[in-house]
Amino acid sequence: MQPDPVDLEKLLRFCRDTYAHSMTLEELILLPESDRTENKYGVLREKNDRIAEQEFDLLFRALHDPKGFANALQAFQNMHPKTGKIQ
Repeated sequence: MQPDPVDLEKLLRFCRDTYAHSMTLEELILLPESDRTENKYGVLREKNDRIAEQEFDLLFRALHDPKGFANALQAFQNMHPKTGKIQ
């Protein structure tokens, strides 16, 4: 019996969500214990969801369109002028 084919869209969402969650937990761990609240998690998670989405978009562009990747990377750097780097 053959296994079901992988739904790449679901796999991408799962990986992106896991990545955003791990970045959020990393930030929470660095906060003083008194600041570690569900509300703070929600705020950080929202920010990290956006970052993860941008970074996964870059990854997919790199895989499918090298020229599109260069444009996406420039756009990412413009959106994050302070760091100019991927997490």
